[in-house]
Amino acid sequence: MAILLGNCPVYGGVDPKPLKGFPEGRARIRMRPADFVKVFVKTATGIREFVVTEKDGHWEPLHELARNETR
Repeated sequence: MAILLGNCPVYGGVDPKPLKGFPEGRARIRMRPADFVKVFVKTATGIREFVVTEKDGHWEPLHELARNETR
């Protein structure tokens, strides 16, 4: 069992909300019934993966989970 304090990540299949605060690039939202909502952003230097939180009717990045960069 997880105990979450402070900002909580969005969980499960919910209605998508507008994205704010993410890096410039093309975003793809992945929603699974038994996982946190994740956003993958394809930037000029690679792909970045974020878990999101809901704030004021939109989604913002909570934590960056992974990054693939082209050097």
